[in-house]
Amino acid sequence: MTAEAARAVADAVLYEGFILYPYRASAQKNRSRWQFGVLMPNGYAATALGESAQLRAECVLEVGDDTRVEVVLRFLQVQRREVRADRDGSYVDVERLDAGGQQWTTWDEAVEREFTVRAMVAELVEVGRHEHFLVTGGEETEPLLETDRIAG
Repeated sequence: MTAEAARAVADAVLYEGFILYPYRASAQKNRSRWQFGVLMPNGYAATALGESAQLRAECVLEVGDDTRVEVVLRFLQVQRREVRADRDGSYVDVERLDAGGQQWTTWDEAVEREFTVRAMVAELVEVGRHEHFLVTGGEETEPLLETDRIAG
């Protein structure tokens, strides 16, 4: 199998729960997305049901002593898009807003993240390896313009 073919399979699994659902935001069954291998921040995982803050993967390889492996960690980081409409100088949460010829909707989106780890197999067999990844959160604000004013 080529790396391209493996990536195509990984993409199908990665985006399975994100793209297929929801068909309609209004459908009750589609209110939350389901994904394979969801990881949460430590504090949230300690209080939530069914979600973990850690993941462990074990692989069986048949290789020579001078073989190198490359592990690519790819995942989707949830990005919540909240639309707020300007109502007389204060902003109120709304499900959707028409501004600038577009319709903006409050919705969960995703940003694809990727980390790569390379190692010699001999090193992994002798001493093992733990990798820690830190993915920070953040917040961005984007004005939604309608002609000559900020609509949201």
